Amino acid sequence: MESSHIPLHKWLQGFHLMASSKKGFSAHQLHRTIKVTYKSA
Repeated sequence: MESSHIPLHKWLQGFHLMASSKKGFSAHQLHRTIKVTYKSA
């Protein structure tokens, strides 16, 4: 996170989505939801 170009609010949104999901959250779904690259997700 320290040298990342991704804003902090997107990190926090990603943490929240993964933590609140009962069955898990795929990287592809995270990439589409918070609008970051698939590699970043």
